[in-house]
Amino acid sequence: MLKLKGNLDMFNEIMEHHAEHRRKLVTAYDQSKDVGLAPRHLKYRPLSKNDFERMFEIIDTVQPILNYDHLSGGCLYVHTQLKEIFARNGYLSEIIFGDVIVNGNAHMGCDLAELQRQLHIGPDSSVQKVHCWLMLENYQFFDATLFRDLSDGVYAAELYGYGMTKLDGYVFHYEPILAGCDFIEKTKLTC
Repeated sequence: MLKLKGNLDMFNEIMEHHAEHRRKLVTAYDQSKDVGLAPRHLKYRPLSKNDFERMFEIIDTVQPILNYDHLSGGCLYVHTQLKEIFARNGYLSEIIFGDVIVNGNAHMGCDLAELQRQLHIGPDSSVQKVHCWLMLENYQFFDATLFRDLSDGVYAAELYGYGMTKLDGYVFHYEPILAGCDFIEKTKLTC
């Protein structure tokens, strides 16, 4: 049963066609509040094909500056930068932390207990054991780094959708665990 704390009925816009994705987002927001995070509640806004084309143009413009095609594990750096750049161009988003199941295997192997540990003591090694991506105003995930990581920067592709997508023989299932930029501050992760 979903707890629906606060204004989490914001996800009702996607309930009919993306119920499982909505359930995972509600759980991530609930868990975030339980551990003391304050994720941003985005007002639903449908995004058109033109919006996505504009976002891809923005990425094409800033990618040479951010230079992340061959930056392994750069999800935190890239998505915090894109969040700010998108906002300056009229697109709001929230950072989501979790894992991605790629062809049946966990990409990072993290869970709520691991993220709570990081919140409690901060990361105890230079390896960040979490993946992050953006949630857009239409509640789709938007990931600019994972496919680049898997192809060692050979292929540039942004992944987006409602919880699951496929590309070049890969199947990606996004598993949100926590939401909100304050996870970065509380874990002292740096970009």
